[in-house]
Amino acid sequence: MLLVAGPPALVSADAVDTGSANEATPAPDSIRGIVQEGIRRTLAGQPAAARELWAELSARDPSEPAAPVFDAYTLFSLQVSDEYDTEFDAEIAQRAEQGIRLARARVVADDTNADAHFLLGQALFHRARLKGIRGQLLSAGSDGEEARDHFERALALRPALVDAKLPLGMWYYYAGRLPSIIKWMSWLWFIPTGDSAEGLRFLREVYDADGLYRSDAAFMLMNIYTFYEPDYPQAFGFAEELVESYPNNLLVRNEYLELLVEACRFREAIEEAQRVEALPADDPRRRAHRRMARIPHARAELYMGRPERARQLLEEFGPEGPERPYWGSAWVGLVRAQSFDVQGDRARALEGYERVAALEPPRGSERAGLMAKQGLAPPFEAVAPTCAPAISATGG
Repeated sequence: MLLVAGPPALVSADAVDTGSANEATPAPDSIRGIVQEGIRRTLAGQPAAARELWAELSARDPSEPAAPVFDAYTLFSLQVSDEYDTEFDAEIAQRAEQGIRLARARVVADDTNADAHFLLGQALFHRARLKGIRGQLLSAGSDGEEARDHFERALALRPALVDAKLPLGMWYYYAGRLPSIIKWMSWLWFIPTGDSAEGLRFLREVYDADGLYRSDAAFMLMNIYTFYEPDYPQAFGFAEELVESYPNNLLVRNEYLELLVEACRFREAIEEAQRVEALPADDPRRRAHRRMARIPHARAELYMGRPERARQLLEEFGPEGPERPYWGSAWVGLVRAQSFDVQGDRARALEGYERVAALEPPRGSERAGLMAKQGLAPPFEAVAPTCAPAISATGG
């Protein structure tokens, strides 16, 4: 999962040259100041307030590409937890097209404008991502390749624009690591072989620069050090910073829950799940994702030797799992099957594993499906995985 659906764009014509911690605080009505506040509102779980800023920016200057580019950024944040949510597809496509048109006009007018290249790359990336997750792979790949060209051009023009390395770092890392699992990046055919070490270095640079996109880089690094290069002390460092900064961001909180379970901190996971379920949720989408805390909560109960309690937590989802997000069905089914296995009801466990393993998108989950197949033989046992913090091969 990603904190936002693709890396954010930087700034436009009156931008500060770098995103470093040493720069002066921008005026709140500057392009950069507006962008900073809009990103903060988006990540803080205030999408409507963020969209008000993008609308104000567009009204102030209809030729400003940052307005539609960041509006797409905020819209994507609403569906990043469930890529099969199509409610915002039309608006995202419209904003991406508008951003491409406006940013390209600035590039044509001045090919040395690094910010214009970065905004054009971002707009193209938004369009590519939407096409990619909707199966338009060839067209998505073409847009993605052009987006990369503009990101690299922006960096060549202004090497200090370190935030431009966020999209490049994501691409290189995941393309070199596990492209089959990162489904939303499967259309990046123009990167035939990734470079995970380089990608990780780029993400670190974005984080260490403490610019506009420190939080996006932190989320990616937390994800990497939780699942792909397990290094729990590092993962917790990023996770705790994100939870403190964005306590109402359900994606952050649910990813933190997953980390707690993976690191075998089961009692803390249960306590955190209870806190997440107490968070405010003023719309159906947010309520649906808040309920997803029940899944890592149930997994923690299972590892604590309480399979009945694990199943009780999942009862409200019904026999087929939650209606939304779609992937919840696979995880609810998996944990239920594992709970039957722990209690010695192998027949019901096998039935559950087979059902989960057979689920196709949008209800399927690659990770849950793999775990279900592993449960077919031998039986699942609620024995905690290795809890000693693993150290990544990179050491960094």
